[in-house]
Amino acid sequence: KAAAAAARESAAQESAAKKAASDQAKAEKASAAKAAKPSRAPAGKAAGQAAAEQAAAEAAAAEQAAAEAAAAREAFLKTPEGKKEVANQAAAAKKAAAEQARAEKDAGAA
Repeated sequence: KAAAAAARESAAQESAAKKAASDQAKAEKASAAKAAKPSRAPAGKAAGQAAAEQAAAEAAAAEQAAAEAAAAREAFLKTPEGKKEVANQAAAAKKAAAEQARAEKDAGAA
């Protein structure tokens, strides 16, 4: 049970990391789209286009890095060390839950 909870927690952390990277990529793409809007000055338009292309490239790189990090984490969790880490997280979660239950019981008794 605890191992499953730790695995869910790990998956939730992974999901949060992916979402953060995705949100960052979306923000950078939006910024790039804004920068790419034609301006009245031709020089500004060229600079805006270059900035948009760079922002899009950075967004793609951030998305790729997030995907690679998630894949590496997933691969690590399949190794003996990763399984040990999941077990340790589960034990820590179980201990924290027991301590909280004890504290609530003590607070209720007082």
